[in-house]
Amino acid sequence: MVWIIMKFNKRIIKKLLKYIKLDSKLIQLVMIGVVLITTLILITNNEGNKQKKSENTKEVEKQYKEEKQKEKEQNNGVSEEVKSNSKIKDLSVKRVVDGDTVVLEKNGYEYKVRLIGVDTPESVHLDKNKNTKEGKIASDFTKERLTGKKVDIEFDVKPQDKYGRYLVYLYVDGISYNEVLLEEGMARVMMISPNVKNKELYTQIEKRAKDKKIGIWK
Repeated sequence: MVWIIMKFNKRIIKKLLKYIKLDSKLIQLVMIGVVLITTLILITNNEGNKQKKSENTKEVEKQYKEEKQKEKEQNNGVSEEVKSNSKIKDLSVKRVVDGDTVVLEKNGYEYKVRLIGVDTPESVHLDKNKNTKEGKIASDFTKERLTGKKVDIEFDVKPQDKYGRYLVYLYVDGISYNEVLLEEGMARVMMISPNVKNKELYTQIEKRAKDKKIGIWK
């Protein structure tokens, strides 16, 4: 771009000198100087415009990335309320995945939660050979009791697992649903450190279900 401007102005200088036919070399030098200064001004303005354009582009890109990050956080259910031993109340049950995993929603945030301390048989595993009749029964059990409900959740020491699911104690109508699954023989105890505060209680509940030979203990 600079090379084109300089070449263009050289042509202007030659034409001026040809038609004006001034004998004074001083005047000719002054004219050359004026043209050169004009060229420098044009070049400076051009570079300044490029810099402003570059800065504007970077600012737009920055704003776009920030908006996408906020959108990503919202879609992933990132909330300031998610922290160790905290509680979130009045969430809506959006979808039941299986017996021990559900999707909740509140204020635009989505929470895929896995119930702490319990494990129901598989029903939606990618390897269909791992899915069982008992898993389907447990999944239907959870759908019947949680679909359309408002629930509360409570976190333990570790709020999330390696899959990004929220690890929770879930309460419906004030009753621990984790305990309900164990009581009805729909799940077995599965404790993973550091979320083990109810280990003893859950083990006792599981034993009662085993003694009754209900659910998966038939």
